Amino acid sequence: MNEDQVKELAETTARSKSNTHRLDKLEENTKLMHEMNRNIAVIAEQTKDTKEDVKSLRTDVEEIKAKPNKLVDSVKQNAIGVIVGALVGAILAFVF
Repeated sequence: MNEDQVKELAETTARSKSNTHRLDKLEENTKLMHEMNRNIAVIAEQTKDTKEDVKSLRTDVEEIKAKPNKLVDSVKQNAIGVIVGALVGAILAFVF
């Protein structure tokens, strides 16, 4: 082996070690990216579930907000009925 071949072999060996080190880092980065993708998928699923829960809560709140209105409407109808009944009774009392 001549001096040029020895030098080229040394450079190739050094480059091989450097490439191996770079590949090891890339493998680690790839593993981290896969883990991040799994975590993102979990977060997306949780977000979907949360969206459904919020929708359900919104429906419940709308129903709760509507209940006082129903009560007020019922009270109004009863009050009007009492007033009309009293007026009719008063008119009939004056007539007879």
